[in-house]
Amino acid sequence: MESKTKQMLPDYSRPKDPNGFFLDVSLRSSLIGSDFSGQDLSGIDLHIADMTSCNFENANLSNANLSNCIVTNSNFRGANLDRANLAGLIAKKCDFSRSSLHLTDFTGAVVIGS
Repeated sequence: MESKTKQMLPDYSRPKDPNGFFLDVSLRSSLIGSDFSGQDLSGIDLHIADMTSCNFENANLSNANLSNCIVTNSNFRGANLDRANLAGLIAKKCDFSRSSLHLTDFTGAVVIGS
C-alpha cells in the first residue's frame, strides 16, 4: 500500500544542481504570491496557472509558456520574456517596465493597466 501511495505523489526532490530551480506545476496550479525574482525559468510551462501577485523581477522567462494564465498585480520588471507564449494571458495592473519582449506572442491576451 505504501508504494502505491508513493507513486501517486509528485516528486518534490531537490534538483541535482544546487543553484537550480525546481517547480512541478500541474494543470490549473495556483502560484499566488510566489517570488521568482532573478530565477532562470527559461522554457518552463506554466500555462493556465494563477500567478496573482507574483514577483518575476529580473527573471529569465525566455521561451516560457504562460498561455491562458492569470497574472493580476504581478511584477515582471526587467524580466526576459523573449519568445515567450503569452497567448490568452490575462494581465491586470502588472509592471512590464524594462522587460525584454522580443518575439513574444500576445495573441488574444488581455492587458489592462499594465
